[in-house]
Amino acid sequence: MASVHHTQTGSILLPVSNPSRAASLAATAARIALARSAPVIVLTIVLPTDPSLARLEGETGADMQPALQTALVVLHAAGVSARSMVRVADDVGVAIRQTIRELGSQLIVLGWRGEAQPDGNYLNAALAAVLEDPICDVVIVGGYAPQQLQRILVPVGGGPHSAFAFRLASELAGTSTQGSTQHVKVTALHVVPQDYHPRSTFISSARHLEQMIGDRLHDSGLVRKTVVANDTAQAILEEFATGYDAVLMGTSREALIDRLLFGDLPQRVAEESRATVIVVRRRTGFVTRVLRRAWHGIIAAMPALTPSERDEVRTVIREGARSRADFFVMVALAAILAGLGLLLNSPAVIIGAMLVAPLMTAIVGLGLGIVEGDTGLLRMAVWASARGILLAILIGALLGVLVPDAATTPEIMARTQPNVLDLGVALASGAAGAYALCRKSVSAALAGIAIAAALVPPLTTVGIGLALGRQDIAGGALLLFVTNLIAIAAASGLFFLLFGFAPPARHKTQRALLRRGLLGALMLLAAVTVILGILTTQTLRVVRLDRAIDAAIQAELEILPDTELVEVRRSQTDDGVLHLAVTLRSVHQFPHETALTFQRDIATRLQQPVALLLNVIPATRLDPLVPPTFTSTPTPTRTPTPGPTATTTFTPTPSPPPSPTLTPTATASASPSATATATALSTVTPTATPTTLPTPAPAVVVNTSGRGAWLRTTPGGSIAGAVTEGTAVFLLGEQIEANGRLWARVLIPRGLTGWIALDYLKLVSATR
Repeated sequence: MASVHHTQTGSILLPVSNPSRAASLAATAARIALARSAPVIVLTIVLPTDPSLARLEGETGADMQPALQTALVVLHAAGVSARSMVRVADDVGVAIRQTIRELGSQLIVLGWRGEAQPDGNYLNAALAAVLEDPICDVVIVGGYAPQQLQRILVPVGGGPHSAFAFRLASELAGTSTQGSTQHVKVTALHVVPQDYHPRSTFISSARHLEQMIGDRLHDSGLVRKTVVANDTAQAILEEFATGYDAVLMGTSREALIDRLLFGDLPQRVAEESRATVIVVRRRTGFVTRVLRRAWHGIIAAMPALTPSERDEVRTVIREGARSRADFFVMVALAAILAGLGLLLNSPAVIIGAMLVAPLMTAIVGLGLGIVEGDTGLLRMAVWASARGILLAILIGALLGVLVPDAATTPEIMARTQPNVLDLGVALASGAAGAYALCRKSVSAALAGIAIAAALVPPLTTVGIGLALGRQDIAGGALLLFVTNLIAIAAASGLFFLLFGFAPPARHKTQRALLRRGLLGALMLLAAVTVILGILTTQTLRVVRLDRAIDAAIQAELEILPDTELVEVRRSQTDDGVLHLAVTLRSVHQFPHETALTFQRDIATRLQQPVALLLNVIPATRLDPLVPPTFTSTPTPTRTPTPGPTATTTFTPTPSPPPSPTLTPTATASASPSATATATALSTVTPTATPTTLPTPAPAVVVNTSGRGAWLRTTPGGSIAGAVTEGTAVFLLGEQIEANGRLWARVLIPRGLTGWIALDYLKLVSATR
């Protein structure tokens, strides 16, 4: 067998195996080689089981391979430098890639039949191995290349591969073979959808062609043409029917789409016109190649499903998507549990509703229906999902009406502000759900997946929001559910694709539905992502503003002694003014100048206009106190005397004694005597006015339900402190009516005096 003795960087590699097609492939390779002044290496891969392998030993192998001989004859006749080589390998694709690396080839020319293989794919294993991760430029010739190229049609839809197709067509147009110069005309065809406005269609098309064609825009052999049509393949076919020798077009950008849908456009042109279709693809960059290999590694690591396992998955999903009585009973019960859990603010009840809800399987059925192009499953899943959604919303609204004093709870509000993180949760849930349905070994994880997906609680929140007349709650919860619905269907569909659920290529109707479904899912995901991105940005802006406000207020409180923050409420008007209502608790009363300084400093820190409403709650800071044992022992002592008056000494003994100790005395002197003969010479009569009480008089704070009473500086005036219930106080004899209540001036144990409402005081009787 032949081996590579030296590398030829910039060479063109031409693998051949079929003698009947070797001539047409060699003719195409010759045109490209002449345009690039590059040599051609003709390669044949021989399998180890090939009987001709033994005859290749000790020989170059070219004479034993008819395909090699045919290709070399065509190349030499065209005046191209060419040589041959034979390789023995088990895997043709791997051998081709290894040869490209060894030779440093800049381009490879491969043959393609343009029709489906027995397994339904349009690419054989060798061609797919080269195309999915090309390490050099690839030219794939479908059909038999004509001997003469007079007119070439190049659809220029966009992307690097379309631009490469046009450059290659230009190279072919400028080549000459066998001493005669070819006059080749290249037509750049741009197909514009009918949705475009007629006035702007040709203007935008001209700009597009200018970007794609570049410096070849004014070549004499170039024809620019714009066609308005929704079916690109049909437009190409109609244009080709006017008389072209070949069609050059670029492949799709994405490897996954190449693998699943490659040839949709080229194969339609090749099958329906029997034309020569040349598909080109640029080499993959290093970073893209690394990422693609990692992706292929992930796919290879995933377990494969047998046809019987796929049938079983279809049966399970189809049964779960049927809208039978069991489905609606479970949706109703889940909605009831979710509604009660939301109104009771009970996460445990809400989790129970997530476990009961059967909507997950129906929505996953949407993904499988799109992937397989199964219109029956799609209709079934859509019908079941729609009715389940309406039922959950109606039950939520009914609970919002029937539950007494129904009001918003933190659990309800938590489902009204979705963000991008919720989209991530839904995507992961959909992928996990599809994986668990496909793999029996992890099917037990479906319960946890249902909790993460959380489909019924948002729907019930929508109903509760409608019942409460809160459109913001209903709208936010509905957006959360729509996010979950789209993300779960899209992610599950992607995993079904990876598990091999795509329809065969020969089923054109199903594959068309798959393409439309994938495009629709991507568009919906993009729309939801944009909306959630805007909402997330607004939420982050509010969070940052709240943090800045809190930081500014806390910084100001550091210079205000004995003051603490109670509450901050903010709102912002259209004119950009931030309105703050700040409530503080302090032992001091702040003057107006302090409030102005507070406002100015916060506005300076926030760098925006601030309107301030400052509320200061008076507070009294008390030192630590051991609760005293109350002992009320007022003991009057009577001493009979022969004098004209009797002296009564009244000594109240509170515990602890107030300071100063009050000892009122009715007379100035007394003389003890064995005979008590009292002769009243004078009578002390207090002035009967509504503002005096017996002085002093012990009393206790009562009737406050344990809350205590306020000690005020004036009757009904500002608060000077608080007195707990059961505290012993002393009435100082002043009583004033104010604000419809009677107020008594008292002395409390710490020596402070003030006014307490009389209905909170109870006199203590003296022991005689």
